[in-house]
Amino acid sequence: MDANLAAVEDKKRQQDVAFSQQGDDPQAQLQGLMTAQQSLKRMTSAFGSKPNFGKIRDLATRLGVEVTPDILALGTNEAISGALVEIAVGQGKSEIDISRALGSE
Repeated sequence: MDANLAAVEDKKRQQDVAFSQQGDDPQAQLQGLMTAQQSLKRMTSAFGSKPNFGKIRDLATRLGVEVTPDILALGTNEAISGALVEIAVGQGKSEIDISRALGSE
């Protein structure tokens, strides 16, 4: 996540330089706005992947799996959920039990 944040900050610095060089050209200003919009989307997606700890705890409870710091260190909801399902499979949970637990999200 720190890498994503650093990339966003670097892109912002580049955009600031480009903005300061564009002057009063309306086409350049429009391009700057479009670039800013794309940057905002990237920034939102970088923060959108932040783990939802409430949902993770709920899923772990339904699967009967303990959430460890190592699992949380995976960083994204997708990676953490995948690890929880792997552990549940390793504990002998059936596909039906896992499907039910996942369906309750």
